[in-house]
Amino acid sequence: MRHFKKIGVAAACAILMPFVALAQDNKIDNGTDPTKLSSSFTLSYENLRLVDGGDLQTLTLKYGTTIGTDGRTGLNLKLPFVSTSFGETGFGVGDFSVKISRVLTITPSYGIIVGAEAVFDTADAPNRGAGVDVLELSGAYAFFFKSGTILAPALLHSMSIGNPDPGRQDVSQTTFDLYYVPKLRNPKAYMTVDPAIIYDWETDKFSGALAVTYGQAVDLGLAGNESFFIKPSIGIGRNRGADFGIEVGFKVVGF
Repeated sequence: MRHFKKIGVAAACAILMPFVALAQDNKIDNGTDPTKLSSSFTLSYENLRLVDGGDLQTLTLKYGTTIGTDGRTGLNLKLPFVSTSFGETGFGVGDFSVKISRVLTITPSYGIIVGAEAVFDTADAPNRGAGVDVLELSGAYAFFFKSGTILAPALLHSMSIGNPDPGRQDVSQTTFDLYYVPKLRNPKAYMTVDPAIIYDWETDKFSGALAVTYGQAVDLGLAGNESFFIKPSIGIGRNRGADFGIEVGFKVVGF
């Protein structure tokens, strides 16, 4: 009788295993896992209140896709349209950027990701860009916990390429970013907590920032996983560039 029970359990496991695997594969891809590179499109608007009392508004278009055959290399394009309370009025083209990401290692418990982003001096007015081409190199180590949460500390360094425009400074900044994704009870909602410490090598000053994103999945009948999100942020420290900000947007992942 015991043998029949063992055979029955084995048969049940064999039958159910494909469905369990399918359920795991069908987890909603909301773009919060830095090791999961997917096709994506994002449209967002951000308003930053600057320390000097001015404001910086940015309308951003982002597009991401995987390249290669293994799905571990990603290409991301970003085009901002910028408006400020100083300089040229109204929205205009900002600095266009291209980023290549590569997942070096991925296991059930951790992942390692590196990236290189080129930010081109394409702004059509001095107040809409950095005034110099910039290269940003990054690396992140993502921890995957059994609870479903993700902790992915990252180190980023941005530096000027070439000579800046007259009156503009070279860019040389290092950022330590502590990216955290809690597991929410609602499977259609997501949240990220993103504190950062920035050191500016040109001015020899530290500053900090904290941003929290909350997103909610919707079904608009488009291809992929659609969601709306809101992202408040604050600057920290006497050398902060902005006091606070708010970003709202819509994104589609995995189409």
